[in-house]
Amino acid sequence: MKGDLDALYSGLWPSALAQIPNNFWLSTIGLAYAGGKENFDVQSKTTIQAILLNPNAALTFYNRGSALAAEGEVDHAIEDYDRAIGLNSNFSQAFLNRGFAYAVKGDF
Repeated sequence: MKGDLDALYSGLWPSALAQIPNNFWLSTIGLAYAGGKENFDVQSKTTIQAILLNPNAALTFYNRGSALAAEGEVDHAIEDYDRAIGLNSNFSQAFLNRGFAYAVKGDF
């Protein structure tokens, strides 16, 4: 799986990006890389690209928040969940994950 993602990100991705009208796939590919320092670096770069393409995409901030939470960056994850909720007040999964993040902090 990781080798497939590496090929997509490095070889096929630039041509695919030109044909994708939004940042959905960038955000999703970034989330797929979450887990482990080297993967987190790729995920961060991919998510930044997605945010630059569309800074109003709640899904991108939600996905980055999920990756940050998985890496133990709970405060930053909460910030991204807040941003996702601010962009889409009906994003129930962002509310749920933000609640879990607050619980991890012991902030009930």
